[in-house]
This record gives sequence, C-alpha cells and structure tokens, in this order.
Amino acid sequence: MTVIYRALSRLEAGKGRMIERGCVFVDSALSPGVAEKLEKMGRVAIVHTPPISALPDWAIRSKILVKADIITVEQLVGADASAVAKATKTPEDKIREWQKEILSIFVVNHPKRSG
Repeated sequence: MTVIYRALSRLEAGKGRMIERGCVFVDSALSPGVAEKLEKMGRVAIVHTPPISALPDWAIRSKILVKADIITVEQLVGADASAVAKATKTPEDKIREWQKEILSIFVVNHPKRSG
C-alpha cells in the first residue's frame, strides 16, 4: 500500500533531488525504509487523507475512479495509470495528471525564514 508523507524539513531525496518542507510525496520517492526512519526522527509525517469523493471539485472524478476500485488518495497515487485508464475509459495522460494534482491539494506552503 502506498503511504503519503509530508516533509517537516527540507530533505535530500538522492541524486541531487530535494523535497522541500511542506511538500508531500509517496514513500516510493525514497529508498526502501528511509521514509520510516525519517518519520521516527520527526522529519516527515504520514498524511491522513479523506476519501477522494470528499475533496472539493473531485466528486465527478471520484465516480469515474470507483470503476477502477479507487476510493482513496493513496490508491490513486499508487495505482498504475495505464490500468486505471483502461478500467475507467479515461485517457492515461489524464489519470497521470490527476495523480499529480491530488497530491498538490495537501502541500503546505511555508514562508521563507529570514535571518
């Protein structure tokens, strides 16, 4: 099962990639086991999300996604876009767009710290 995390501080994700404070990401964005270690250190937190149908502007999409047995945010972001596209008769690029868009709902923007 896919787990969604929020970065509580700036993180290096390897290969020069950074995950900024407040950003959300799926556990597969890091090497296996790293997210769990970061959670124990207080550097990330699990994001608990409502069902997709409860999200603003997602009612229609949730009715489409349920055809692929997708009810939760975690299920959508962890799903194979091609399989979801086939099950819902929705273009694959649209499913990939939804996967990115739904994560953006949970991003927290923090003001830059001065000094």
